[in-house]
Amino acid sequence: MTGKEISQLELNGRNFTQLVTLTPGVSNQTGQDEGTVGVYGNVSYSMNGGRVEYNNWELDGGDNMDNGSNSTLNVYPSIDAIAEFKVLTSNYGAQYGRNGSGTVEVETKSGTKQFHGDAYEFLRNDAFNSPAWFQSGVVPEYKKNDYGYTLGGPIYIPCH
Repeated sequence: MTGKEISQLELNGRNFTQLVTLTPGVSNQTGQDEGTVGVYGNVSYSMNGGRVEYNNWELDGGDNMDNGSNSTLNVYPSIDAIAEFKVLTSNYGAQYGRNGSGTVEVETKSGTKQFHGDAYEFLRNDAFNSPAWFQSGVVPEYKKNDYGYTLGGPIYIPCH
């Protein structure tokens, strides 16, 4: 998947790890509907029936798995920073070796010569929900606002 394709998808919680479930043969073993990050994050996905601890997550070619817990990642890049997302589940080359289940490759975007950026808000609110036919007009309260921004451009290094 390219970064443009990823930005068009609706991800619950804007967590890139949920993209792995779009691959055939991958099942969510996290026990979470909405992906979380950091200490509470969990990347337990079974790939083609393989064990979840035998997956490999790489970011820009380097190991991104938290080897201490073996269930979360060291870095969770923003959806807006991802240039390519690839899931390898079988018959991949030796350069992706060392793990017996699946490999997830994430490449981040490279720099540009111009400055650019954006600001956003992703909103989920019970005001947008309709009650189920048997709920007699009652909608459970739910409000979530996800604010953010991106900024990119060249890095200038002064020469002596």
